[in-house]
Amino acid sequence: MMLSKSIREIIAVTLVLLLFASIASIAGNEEVVASRALQYIDVVMMSTTRRYSGFASVADGTDAVTISKVHYTDYAEVQANATSIDVQTNATSATSTDAQIAAIAKATVQYVQPTSRTGQQPTTLTKQEADVFVKQALVQCNTYGYATATLVHSIIDQESDYRTNVVSVANAKGIMQLMPETFGEYLALYPDKFKNNDIFDVYNNICAGILYLNDCYKAWESTATSMEDLALLALASYNVGVTGLKTQYKINDANELKKSKEFPSKYAKQVLDRVISK
Repeated sequence: MMLSKSIREIIAVTLVLLLFASIASIAGNEEVVASRALQYIDVVMMSTTRRYSGFASVADGTDAVTISKVHYTDYAEVQANATSIDVQTNATSATSTDAQIAAIAKATVQYVQPTSRTGQQPTTLTKQEADVFVKQALVQCNTYGYATATLVHSIIDQESDYRTNVVSVANAKGIMQLMPETFGEYLALYPDKFKNNDIFDVYNNICAGILYLNDCYKAWESTATSMEDLALLALASYNVGVTGLKTQYKINDANELKKSKEFPSKYAKQVLDRVISK
């Protein structure tokens, strides 16, 4: 039976609208994926700076902030283990050591697979249950002392709502939503800080999240003029990466972040509001 012209036009318009909706959805997901993927670039770049500098560390007592001078360790044993991995890189700013560490991370990632937690730990933790792991990770993984228990819980609340097995559309995984590449890089840099290579292990995931959060703070130290501005920039960077914030969202300081209507700005403000309200 032939359809009338008006019915055919309605069907055509409907199909076009569905096509545009699908394209918009894919584009939105691609933006999330691209932003999260920049985490790994940030970590590799930060590891270069870390090895050749001494840094000021912000140590947390009972949320009181004090400044102390520390010198960061060169992880020679990690670098030595990279000699068996064939690495090819065109990065002009990277040393052979950087390439070796990146290779360890990439080699590690292939072993970081989704793991069934049935019978081992619940899919969703209470805040009190998670706090045990948060406290352990703060002792072991708070490299520059920027993370506090309240801040970590606020990020967990925002990122996963304490779900330990959650995987995002961008493939960020676990209770603090780490990209596998980012997790693998920290596992390679700090092997003694992790229990194993399971990205869904609550302690491991929180430890890597704290390490990355500290690096996000460190990346903006010379730019921010107040602790609040530094926190906002670090939290926005945790969400989309330092590189993503600068290149994808064109945000280079706290004033630009505060004026921005984009999601990273909203994310940072939401997390910081949780910290202030607790």
